Amino acid sequence: MRTWTLLLLIAATSALVGCGPTEFATSEYPPFYHNDLKSIAIAPLRNATPSPGAGDILSDALTNALAANGTYSVFPRGRFPEESRSDRLQTTNAELARQSPTGTQAILVGTVNAYSATRSDERRKTKTPIYERETYWDKHGRKHHRDVLVRYRTVVSIYTRIRANVSVSASLIEVPSGKVLYATSIPVVAESHSAGSPPRHDEEACLQIASNKVIRQLVRTFAVTQETARVDPKKALRTATGTPGELGKYTNDFHAKQTNALLVLQLPPVCDRNRFRLTITHKKADTPLLSKELIWHTDQPSQYPFCPAKLAEQAGDGSFQANLYADEKHILSHNFKIKPEPKSK
Repeated sequence: MRTWTLLLLIAATSALVGCGPTEFATSEYPPFYHNDLKSIAIAPLRNATPSPGAGDILSDALTNALAANGTYSVFPRGRFPEESRSDRLQTTNAELARQSPTGTQAILVGTVNAYSATRSDERRKTKTPIYERETYWDKHGRKHHRDVLVRYRTVVSIYTRIRANVSVSASLIEVPSGKVLYATSIPVVAESHSAGSPPRHDEEACLQIASNKVIRQLVRTFAVTQETARVDPKKALRTATGTPGELGKYTNDFHAKQTNALLVLQLPPVCDRNRFRLTITHKKADTPLLSKELIWHTDQPSQYPFCPAKLAEQAGDGSFQANLYADEKHILSHNFKIKPEPKSK
């Protein structure tokens, strides 16, 4: 009895583990991105803050992050003339486009709206108990020791709170037209906090943390980044009746004379413009009976036709498996059956 109970528990646990989302690596593309855009220049970010050098600091950090990302060849701010330095707010985007280095297809321009770290100190008083060791004897004459509270000591400490705030607005400008390819609709903002006696991070460290958060978000906004897609394996890849644009009902059962069926993909937006491969195999063989390379788009129907009759003609009836691959890595499977044509009475 105990053995059966243990086996049932293991089976139930395995089933629960298998019900979670499937994760796989994918590339997230900015809305404006196209494969012909190969090189950009980082113009000196305009500094609209009281902090000297904030524009140059964030310009350099953004240049390094985009260069490490690898989407573009990146020209640093140092390739722009001295008069376009970040503290010169009057420099227009059109002027920066004219001053851009040779070979640049677009320039990233922007403004540092906030770059500061504030500190507040609070005096706190705490009472610490003071004990003294006391010796005493019990009624049997045995010697004992105990700690006795004799007084409280007041301890004054400084509790420090630090808050850093960084904000950047940015746009990507086409060269030489000056056309805005993309712009942040609202500034990219990040904060960092630290508190304690003493706090774990000082003002400079908090400012660095907030700056790094802003830079990471700007890279995600303007470059291709590697992300993780999460899908429900029961819904991401399914079979259905119908034709493209005319979805019938979801089903895993088809018959050998059926000509119209669909593989239906439901992927998250992070998969937009990623390359995938769909295959169908018979359960008794690994060779694909159908293989289709595709680029998945969020704004297009994700319905791909197949013909159960042709599959049955190639491999016979029985159990089949639809498979989804990304970069030749198997991601998802979906099982369905093709049954013999019912005999007419």
